[in-house]
Amino acid sequence: MLIGVGGLAGCGKAVQGPTGGMAALGGGNGEQAKLNAYTTADNTLLGGYGLTEEYRQYAKEDIPNKKPDDIYVPISDGWMDQARGELKSARGLPAGSLPDVDTAADKLLTALNAVLARQDGLKVYYESKAYKDDGLARGRREDPLLIADYKTAMAAMTGFETVLQQHRSARTDRELAILKSRGDMLAYDTKLSIKQARAVIDTFKKPEDLHNPALIARADGEVAQLEHTLVDQRAEIAKAKQRETGTQQFSYSQYGSANDSLNQMLGYYRDFKHSGQPTDYSNAIGAFNSAVGDVNSVVSVRGG
Repeated sequence: MLIGVGGLAGCGKAVQGPTGGMAALGGGNGEQAKLNAYTTADNTLLGGYGLTEEYRQYAKEDIPNKKPDDIYVPISDGWMDQARGELKSARGLPAGSLPDVDTAADKLLTALNAVLARQDGLKVYYESKAYKDDGLARGRREDPLLIADYKTAMAAMTGFETVLQQHRSARTDRELAILKSRGDMLAYDTKLSIKQARAVIDTFKKPEDLHNPALIARADGEVAQLEHTLVDQRAEIAKAKQRETGTQQFSYSQYGSANDSLNQMLGYYRDFKHSGQPTDYSNAIGAFNSAVGDVNSVVSVRGG
């Protein structure tokens, strides 16, 4: 999964660290803006009512084995229509050096259109309880078709995320190298912590992955690295607070809030490991997105 806004950027700007930080890295260019816009759409698809969750909820209904009297309306667009609009908006931005991402987005849009078009008719069917008249015949007939549409959309989303992540990772690695060379360790640790937290989330790409011991072990390794970086980040926040005073003093509360949110993410992740419940994993995603929002807010505070 690909979660959160990359480059620690918000509203087309990049986060500024205490010695110049991200603002000097060119984070406000068209390519970054498009990456951010595409990531927003991807976040929506992966959220609590996105494509992955709506597919899981529908498949769980097991329509072929249901009786008409046992039916609870199983059709919901969730956030998929919103995500489709966000994808279209991102697609409309100048391509720059991202034609492969645009191509993957086109495939995802086509697949989403198919899911939503089929669901439009079925939604009326289930909400009007027409299945009581036909003994669920239409529901059973269209169930494998909708499942196939969902699987196509899930595969298209995975392909989209793969190319998007390739671009984001390359950009992040370049920015991290620049920050480290400048000795701007607060900005470096902050960006690195977001990258490492994303790596934890990205380990699980489909619902069944959440119960794969090998993938959980891999995520545990990412967690260990993240916790080390969060310790370093807290030390850098303390140093920065001591260095800057008077009118130059910057409120580092957003950095601290981001650190807190990532610690909460780790707590939810550990809840998930013990409970096996997807809701705990969704809470981890929510905490991660909160951390990204905390870092984005630094832009408005510092005027970056």
